[in-house]
Amino acid sequence: MKNKILIFVVVFIAISSFIIGQNQTPKAKPENKSKDIVIKPNDGHQRLPIECKKCHSCDFPTKKNPCLIACPRNELITIDHKPEEGPQYVILNNNGKRYGKVVFSHLIHAQMADISIGCDGCHHYNIAGPIEKCENCHQQERKRKDISRPDLTASFHRQCYSCHRDWSHSNDCSYCHLPISKETKENVEKKVSKLIGKNHPEYASQPKIIYETNSANGRLVTFNHDEHVKLFGLTCKTCHMNDRCTKCHDVDRTYDKPRKHNLKGQPFEVVHQNCISCHKDNSCNKCHMNEIKDKFDHKQTGFDLGKHHSKLACEKCHTKMNPPNKLNPNCTSCHSDFVSGKFNHRRTGLILDEIHKELDCESCHPSRNFAQKTVCNDCHDNYSYPKQKPGRLVTK
Repeated sequence: MKNKILIFVVVFIAISSFIIGQNQTPKAKPENKSKDIVIKPNDGHQRLPIECKKCHSCDFPTKKNPCLIACPRNELITIDHKPEEGPQYVILNNNGKRYGKVVFSHLIHAQMADISIGCDGCHHYNIAGPIEKCENCHQQERKRKDISRPDLTASFHRQCYSCHRDWSHSNDCSYCHLPISKETKENVEKKVSKLIGKNHPEYASQPKIIYETNSANGRLVTFNHDEHVKLFGLTCKTCHMNDRCTKCHDVDRTYDKPRKHNLKGQPFEVVHQNCISCHKDNSCNKCHMNEIKDKFDHKQTGFDLGKHHSKLACEKCHTKMNPPNKLNPNCTSCHSDFVSGKFNHRRTGLILDEIHKELDCESCHPSRNFAQKTVCNDCHDNYSYPKQKPGRLVTK
């Protein structure tokens, strides 16, 4: 009797567990019976590091209802080409009654943009891939349903007016356009011939700029321009992103005579906008002094960069820059290939002679501390480096 009761209990538990398990099994998602075709991401979408919500306002965009939102402009721009990769010139057709074609100096404008706005200053809705033509987005007809998007002529003018009006102080359309009466094949070719092989003059760079301020922390600020570009690796866009052509030259100025900047009386945020991103943790007297500051010399740290390290960007050695993290000056802290018999001593600027090239590193560099002065007295009396050298200097 007891065995029958035990069997009944076991069977009851097994059946109950099966029923409970069936109830907890996840239900299959209902099939999407919508007749709309769901848009699948293509290769171009997959390569972009963005989320769907950047472009679509709903969770399930379809072909019929893609739920597109306004393009976030700058966040999607991924083009970055050198000016020389583009065409030398582009001929723009106006199809107007008074003015005709425009021979646009694309290379020169791209070289100007390279210092400030970059490619996306004009190609402002271009994502990865080939450069889109303006007419792909802007219609040629002025009468259009979507008046929020400028027509082709208006889009060209909006790109050009702001700089050209400030620069030339004129609204003369013939500055860019050929009048219909003078638009001949010969005149177009004449304008084109003036652009062939022409580049924007190189920018005149001042190695050092002294700013006079009213700061109580120090009246003078010394900005070493070459140091920030060549040593710290800053690009032109880092500081000049919001600058326009007229900040440096006007219609009565030449390219090689830039206009002097006057920052007196400007708000703190305007004066320091290009510096604060790197110097936000520095005290004011880091830059503000009452005397002109000399160019930074790495010898002041006790480590002479010499010819082997002088061209390296600071970030190559200092992983933290504000302030820079202190490093071990011993060469082996960065270079792990100092192995006897394998290291090419020529890289130091000294070619060891036959006697010394077979020695271990410790023979001349005690404890393999290459930051310390080379010693000779372990083997030679009255010998010292660099008065006596264990080889010859590299001449090339």
